[in-house]
Amino acid sequence: MIDLSNSESKLRWLGWLLHGIGLLSVALTAITVREATIHSCVYPRQRLEAEAVRLTPVLATAGTVFQEHRRVQQELGELENNTRAMRDRIPDQPQEAEYLSALSKVAQEVEFSIDNYERQASTAAPSHTEFDVRVEGNGSYVSFCRFLDRIHQLPRIAVVKRLTVNARDKSTDYPFDMVLTLFYRNR
Repeated sequence: MIDLSNSESKLRWLGWLLHGIGLLSVALTAITVREATIHSCVYPRQRLEAEAVRLTPVLATAGTVFQEHRRVQQELGELENNTRAMRDRIPDQPQEAEYLSALSKVAQEVEFSIDNYERQASTAAPSHTEFDVRVEGNGSYVSFCRFLDRIHQLPRIAVVKRLTVNARDKSTDYPFDMVLTLFYRNR
């Protein structure tokens, strides 16, 4: 046992007690710092490892996604070029007389007869106006096919909305009735 009767022994005991408390507080501080360090390093690492496991399949498809992206970008570029080319074929004004002149010239070149040309209803959209033109005529099968092909080659866009071709008995001429839709921009 410890003799606490003299003051030197009390001081020594008090010194050992204070050293013990100091050592205990240093040990507790070291343990707390160690746990905080481990916690701040280990748990984020575990989170990052879980994220890596989740993203590994995504990374495996990255090459395919990149190739698909490149293909879609190329297709988009082609569509934008086609859109520009189509817009260039739509005039700012109706220019109906110019179109009739071009249509008549094509018909004459392919030996096709236009008997009637009649403008019909028009419809306005936000970006353009479209109107129908009824064309009646006749010609041989070959000239009719050439006529349709040449309409497509004209600088102005024309969509065949309706087409009726009749066959006559013992005749090489075919009467036709068609409705073309023409467009012009709204400005």
